[in-house]
Amino acid sequence: MNATNGQECLDLVESDGAFDVILMDIQSVPRLRVRGDCLLFHRMPILGGFEASQRIRLNENSKRCRKASAARESLHIHGRIPICAISASLYERQYDELVRYGLDGWILKPIDFRRLKDILQGVTDPLARRRDVYYPGCNWEVGGWLKI
Repeated sequence: MNATNGQECLDLVESDGAFDVILMDIQSVPRLRVRGDCLLFHRMPILGGFEASQRIRLNENSKRCRKASAARESLHIHGRIPICAISASLYERQYDELVRYGLDGWILKPIDFRRLKDILQGVTDPLARRRDVYYPGCNWEVGGWLKI
């Protein structure tokens, strides 16, 4: 399934139990920028990927979400639905921030779909996830899992 914004994704996760992983398009953190005399605030419309990930984590323990999640194999393996960030601009220094937002993994754009396939094996295969887990000094650009 596809969602066009973070709110649609949140709504789908809350109502549909068929998901084992979420690939969340993440844009840069909202920021203020000055252009001439104008102060511009950049933010994804409705609900961005970071905020949607946080809300999914906050809502995971609700009765409604637990019922929808019952069929998820990833829930039984990891205790929650994995959320992988997809972005052209995620940096290794953002590791702690990504974990705080409730993200489990990442891959950078342009997406190498063979690499994405390897990372996604970790959704249902704990050994594959361990193989692709982040450690300081690894090649951040290839993507992987933030934690085991």
